Amino acid sequence: MSPAGVPLMYVAADRQTAIAEVRPSIGDKVVVGEFVSKRELHFFDFTVLSKLTHAEISLFETRYRHRTDRRLLLEYLHDLIARPVRAHDTDYVMTQALAEYIRYCDSQRFDGIAFRSVQCDGGINFVLFDKSAPEALQVPDWTPQFDMSIAKEAVTTYEIRRVQYESVEQQVPCWQL
Repeated sequence: MSPAGVPLMYVAADRQTAIAEVRPSIGDKVVVGEFVSKRELHFFDFTVLSKLTHAEISLFETRYRHRTDRRLLLEYLHDLIARPVRAHDTDYVMTQALAEYIRYCDSQRFDGIAFRSVQCDGGINFVLFDKSAPEALQVPDWTPQFDMSIAKEAVTTYEIRRVQYESVEQQVPCWQL
């Protein structure tokens, strides 16, 4: 979600999700720190979409198409944001634009975005927006400002001993091979 020159802070709700998100190999060491917010933070939370109960939509309702399209769009965007980015992907440009829109949305000031992890089942990731004034980016010794601080006593190193993958067989037409 971060275009070049736009700093964002990526954190996870728990240690296992944080470790899974960096996709370490066996034998790697991963350092995990606990961060504490300096104030109450407000997130554009994609994870609530799966928990929402929607009012029934009738085909005869005048706003049927509008409501259905909005639901499908939000689900699509959440899938897109949660998907890992690969070198050949270009879909990340849409998530960068979406993140910037949410960041500067006039009706609500969000501190970041919450979304599900695809690397750790049940895990939640957070992206926090830099709180510096836009003109601060022009200063040579500028550093990003986030409303988080690290709890120095809660930094732990983990050695990766096992990585587990789950796969599903897919049928591929012979003409695509």
